Amino acid sequence: MKNLKEYFMDEVLQQIKSKEARNFVQKELAYHLRKTKSELVAAGLSEEAAEEKAVLQMGSPSELGQQFNKLHRPRIDWMLLGLFIFSLGMGLLPILSVKGETYSYSLIANQTTFIVAGTVTALVMMYFDYRKLKKWDWLFLAIGLVMLLAILLIPNIMVNGTPYIRILGLNISSITALPFLFIFWASYFSKQKPKPWVIITIYLITTFLFVSLTALPVAMIYSFLMLALYWGSAFSRKTIYITTYIVAGISVMFSTLFWFVSKPYQKERIFGFLNPEADPTGSGYMYIKINELMTGGGWFGNEKTPQFVPELSTDFAFATVTYYYGWLVASGLVLVLVLLVSRLFFMTSKIKDPFGKQLVFGAIALFSIQFIYNIGMSFGLLPFISISLPFISHGLTPAVLNSFIIGVALSVYRRKDLVTKFES
Repeated sequence: MKNLKEYFMDEVLQQIKSKEARNFVQKELAYHLRKTKSELVAAGLSEEAAEEKAVLQMGSPSELGQQFNKLHRPRIDWMLLGLFIFSLGMGLLPILSVKGETYSYSLIANQTTFIVAGTVTALVMMYFDYRKLKKWDWLFLAIGLVMLLAILLIPNIMVNGTPYIRILGLNISSITALPFLFIFWASYFSKQKPKPWVIITIYLITTFLFVSLTALPVAMIYSFLMLALYWGSAFSRKTIYITTYIVAGISVMFSTLFWFVSKPYQKERIFGFLNPEADPTGSGYMYIKINELMTGGGWFGNEKTPQFVPELSTDFAFATVTYYYGWLVASGLVLVLVLLVSRLFFMTSKIKDPFGKQLVFGAIALFSIQFIYNIGMSFGLLPFISISLPFISHGLTPAVLNSFIIGVALSVYRRKDLVTKFES
């Protein structure tokens, strides 16, 4: 037979629609009732009388349940979701500009499939409880390491000198390991006392594997992710500042050393970036051609087909959009991506869970470095490397991976009012 406390709890929980919210409220109510009961028992009441009075002090169970239903219901960040879907849709722009019916239709069909796959991935992750990922953090690290080792030791396909493992029609490269490492580091840096030796050891091992796979752009993205999560961790500000200065100094030292030990063709690439006109048919060729694309579209675009430039729908998708659709559309594309990253920044102030906050910090880092570098590369401000523009560049892997990260951020926001503070 149910007692007064059980009837009260049942009535409150019946008003709450979300299962996740019901579980959270049940813990919260149990904590408050237990605490109030203990105080009343200490004041001289019997166990039974103290429990009854504690329940009565809570007020109307139906009204309380309705309040909890409004306060703790899972929420969808419609602005972030809308910006994400709009960004994915804009990924069709570079493909639509491709000439040649058969080739063009094939690319459009592929990109549409990638958009659908990305949308489904984000929605699945949004409804998945991100907090369940935390208990598997070391498993995610192991998966990432095994994946990198497998690509390094047993690659079965090479694309432009980059090793891949092809499984079930999917090309798995070093960047595929990034989301697994992202989850691990978000979990580890959310601890109250992360161990510096663990951070340094794992970072050096994973970075060595990325470099061994000639995945320098991925290593750069990974390092930027690590830095962002480190700045959002529980380490003291003094420790973070000192470490950052030391890392910056080491980076400058290694950059200087690289210049003296680099091979002639590597120096030619650097000179091609610094002064493209000095070697217009060699190392400066691509910089000149991309600059022509960026300036040739005007405000409203250019219908003429430019001379062939590789990777127009992948690494140089922004230059393609600027040439074919003009500065107005290109500016709109940049604005959408800036708003998306800004929305993620806004979310961090709403997140109370340390793990959730680190996941959003990581998402900001991953999108920002890709976005800033790709745009800077298109404007000739940064050297050319293989780095895609999030959601815009053609390809299944970047579409799904970036969508996965957005889905995780949406999952964090959806449960921002369901942070467990009370032990049952």
